[in-house]
Amino acid sequence: MNIAFFSYYYFPRASASTWSTFALTKQLSKKNIVKLIVPNIKYKIALNEEDSKEFEKNNQSIVYKTPKIKIPQDLAPFITPFFLFFKGVKEVKSSDVIICQFQPHHFTFIVGFFLSKIYNIPIVARANDIHREMGVENYSSFQRLNIFRRSMFNTLNEAFVKYADAFLVVCAENKRILESRVGKLHNINLNFNGVDESEFFNIDKSGSLQHLQLQDSDKIILFVGRFSGPEYKIEVLMNAMKKVQNILPECILLLVGDKLPDNIKQRNLSQNLRVRVVGHVPRSEIKHYLSVADLCIGPLGRTNAIPLKILEYMICGKPVITGFKSVSQDVAIDGFNCLVIPPEPDLLADTIVEVLQNNEYAEYLGKNARETALRFTWDSIAEELEIILLKTLRKRIAKK
Repeated sequence: MNIAFFSYYYFPRASASTWSTFALTKQLSKKNIVKLIVPNIKYKIALNEEDSKEFEKNNQSIVYKTPKIKIPQDLAPFITPFFLFFKGVKEVKSSDVIICQFQPHHFTFIVGFFLSKIYNIPIVARANDIHREMGVENYSSFQRLNIFRRSMFNTLNEAFVKYADAFLVVCAENKRILESRVGKLHNINLNFNGVDESEFFNIDKSGSLQHLQLQDSDKIILFVGRFSGPEYKIEVLMNAMKKVQNILPECILLLVGDKLPDNIKQRNLSQNLRVRVVGHVPRSEIKHYLSVADLCIGPLGRTNAIPLKILEYMICGKPVITGFKSVSQDVAIDGFNCLVIPPEPDLLADTIVEVLQNNEYAEYLGKNARETALRFTWDSIAEELEIILLKTLRKRIAKK
């Protein structure tokens, strides 16, 4: 197949949407011609150029970044649809099918829809994310304006869901939330998020401890990825750490990939705690943190998703604690491959201590977590996506 793949997020942006775009196009391009069309955005937080190029070398897709000059990040949601459309007019006409990464707050999918109509080509949308209520915060006037803008964008985007030949979401919870707004459409189906086992294979823990300047006697609690949004409830974890360290003073909390939100800083919640806020690190460093972790923490708020970090924790065989309705039940099975709790500091602290003091229990959770994650590898997810593409293509041909 000749596939035109549109995505709002790609390198050098460091995000779950970037990794899913990269992983899927990497797998699809092994057997198909994939044209990956993405906006050329100047991101405020991004991978360095060397890291980006290193990852892109492993993807056989033909990548088009448009326009040639970089678009400021704040203007990108408004400007990028025009550049994606005009680039698509040139590149899509030789394609058999269009895939669009659906983002509720950007118009990439609508661009793909119009191109599919112009060239009578089937279109498949994959929603790595859908709009959902995840938390409450005291927003500034500017933030409220942005929320209003996002709500408008989302309303318009979802009006086009019914026109996709197939519209894919990453978990059953997302499917139910979307159907509550657009109705139960025949074209809405599942295509899960995945993980690349080879990226985390055979990591030397002792070497990673030395690399990160940690001691073998340290008990490492790890949270990787974005945690500054209210939906992650990082303040619950910080409050829980006070009790954890009173019982297990050897514990260290590593927060990797983001910065503490202002409300945590203002309240000095990290004061007198063994907390290391690492911030953004190169992707190649993540495996070292996962290697040394004795316990991993997932989102604690209601994200209703399959966060990539959870699958990465699991593929490394780590025990995981996450919040009630934070991780889809398609992946998270409480008491079997993770522990799911309400986001309360005392309960979280007691659960952390229980796992860290019981090696046999931790190993049981970690073993089951790894077996679960092996069912969610990107090669199998991409294979399912390819089958969906072929079905939509055959249906479209049959209609002609």
